[in-house]
Amino acid sequence: LTPDQVKTEQQLFQELKAKLDPLRQTRQTLRETFHNDLQEATPNPCTVGQDAIALHDNAEAIKAALQDFDTKFSAILTPEQLTRYQALKAAARLFGDRLGDGT
Repeated sequence: LTPDQVKTEQQLFQELKAKLDPLRQTRQTLRETFHNDLQEATPNPCTVGQDAIALHDNAEAIKAALQDFDTKFSAILTPEQLTRYQALKAAARLFGDRLGDGT
C-alpha cells in the first residue's frame, strides 16, 4: 500500500472499530438474555423469539459494517491490489470452510 492508502486504511479501521465495538458488546448482552430466557422453567416463546430476532438483527448490523468496510477499502486499491485482495479473501473463506465455521 502507498502511504496515502495506509492512512486511509487506518481511518477505515478506526471507523469499523467504532461501529463494531458497541455491536459486539450488545451481542454479548443479547446472548446472555437469550440463554437466560431459554433456561426459564417454562420459556415464553414470544420472549425467546424476540431474543432470537434481536440476535439476528445484531448479526446483520455487524455483517453490514464489515461489508461497508470491505467496499470502502476495495475502493482505495489499484486494480492489481484489488485482485490480490479478492484472492486473499477467497483463500480465507476456503480456509474457514475447512475449519467448519462456515465463513
